[in-house]
Amino acid sequence: MAAGIALHEGQVGLWNLALNAAVCGLTVLLCLSGAVVWWKRRPAPS
Repeated sequence: MAAGIALHEGQVGLWNLALNAAVCGLTVLLCLSGAVVWWKRRPAPS
């Protein structure tokens, strides 16, 4: 369990920190792209 915590916090090395940052960035990109897709396909105002 201690190894999992270190991996999660990015304390294992530079490659692990880069991987955690990439996952975080992709999560933000997924949220933003979801909002953009919704905005483009939202119902037309009546």
